[in-house]
Amino acid sequence: MNERKFVKTSFWFVKSIKLFLVIFLLCIFCALMVFNSSCSSSAASETSKIDVESSNENQKSQTDKGQSKEESGTTESTKETAEEESATSSSEMVTTTTKEGLTIRVYYADAEAMYLVGEERLIKGSHKYFEAFIELMKPPITPGLIKLIPDTAKVNKITKDDSNIDIDLSQSFINDRFKSDSVDMLLIYSIVNTMTEFPEINTVTFHFDGKKADTFGQMDLSESFYRDTSLIKKNN
Repeated sequence: MNERKFVKTSFWFVKSIKLFLVIFLLCIFCALMVFNSSCSSSAASETSKIDVESSNENQKSQTDKGQSKEESGTTESTKETAEEESATSSSEMVTTTTKEGLTIRVYYADAEAMYLVGEERLIKGSHKYFEAFIELMKPPITPGLIKLIPDTAKVNKITKDDSNIDIDLSQSFINDRFKSDSVDMLLIYSIVNTMTEFPEINTVTFHFDGKKADTFGQMDLSESFYRDTSLIKKNN
């Protein structure tokens, strides 16, 4: 009786161990499955992250290239605009430089004293602004043109300050001129337009015997004068 009980007990013991082993193996298998799934998910996440970063870098690179292209286009456009402006400026200026010297135009009044007419002069000396003014005091070559600066006028000093020319003239320039409001304007602008023939000069100011000019007939001379091409006769 005891032997049968022992055999029965042993049988259940062995069966329990087998069941325990099966359960243990199943647990290990499940744990391995979960671990593999976690690794796969992590790898997928890393891959996704790399793809996103790569995509962002590519997008940034394309954006930078686009901006660079736009900047390049802007630079080219600015360059073309500058070239066009330079060409326009060159077409307006008649000043030319040769080995012999600098060719400019000096301005006289036309026969009706309504407009200015330019005549070409070759400036060769080292004091080019003074030489240009002296040319204005000479009689014109073209018949019918009128010299505006009085013969008694003297140049005390001509000073260049940046792009401005300051001319200091004698009082005789005022006293001995032909007195007329329209002629006064032509007289002043014959000097201004002559001096601004030089590319580096933009404005002209006037002094008389060392004093800053205020008025000249009905004209206000207290400010600098810019070139006025509207007074130049067309087709000249």
